[in-house]
Amino acid sequence: AGRPALGGCRGLPPQDAAALLARTLGREALTGYVQQRFGPGCYSLAHALIAGLPVREYVTTNYDPLVELAAADLGRPLRVLPFDEATAGDPWLLKLHGDAAHPDSIVLTREQYLEFGDHRTALAGVLQSLLLTRHVLFVGTSMLDDDLIRIAHQVRRVLHRPGESPRRRTGTVLSVQADPVRARLWEQDVETVAMGGGDVPTPEAARRLEVLLDLLGCLSSRPIGYLLDPAYRGLLDAEEEELAEALGGVAEALATGTRHSWAGHEVRRLLVDLGRADAG
Repeated sequence: AGRPALGGCRGLPPQDAAALLARTLGREALTGYVQQRFGPGCYSLAHALIAGLPVREYVTTNYDPLVELAAADLGRPLRVLPFDEATAGDPWLLKLHGDAAHPDSIVLTREQYLEFGDHRTALAGVLQSLLLTRHVLFVGTSMLDDDLIRIAHQVRRVLHRPGESPRRRTGTVLSVQADPVRARLWEQDVETVAMGGGDVPTPEAARRLEVLLDLLGCLSSRPIGYLLDPAYRGLLDAEEEELAEALGGVAEALATGTRHSWAGHEVRRLLVDLGRADAG
């Protein structure tokens, strides 16, 4: 008696619904559900395509480890921030709202969102830096997240000064379905590219997103990753076979004790880029 009906949460914003659930079920029970729901599992093709993009800086608001699992299977494990220590030259993934494997880090309720600016300023600063210095590709976000809106607003205040024409856009949003109103709202900050309008079924639009991510990966990758990849060994010409054999000897030498030197680290990166996954 006295407990609110959980069905009423459907009409609330997600952060407020989470706060009500935490109050009703207990924060420990809610956190346990998040750990179970967003723990390790099977990643999708989209996760693999994102993990395979030739970039070294990722930011996510998701709690799950699916991008990390996909990246590990691709032979390029990600350092997960802020839980792992970032290392020079290695790709990293910033978990802006926490990780299911670290329940104390999860940002879920309205109160936790409000406290984000107080306790996670350094994490927000990483995304701010990327927006200021890079062109950020947003995939799978509706641009409704309070923290993303706050961070984007702070960057906008720096880049767009009163009385001046808007400067460059800081990113591109790949959305599954078109949302003209939201695209208009964000048009000074990001360009929105929708995979389909109202006449395109969501599964078809999602498939188009996968095709686009695959194309982006193809066009932005250097065409050398096949040289040491066993899957392409039968397609090499005589010169490439000779190079692959010589570089195979380098990989074996690297494994005997030079891999911890700076030079060894750089050679290892080159071998991975050439398709030698076990060099990492």
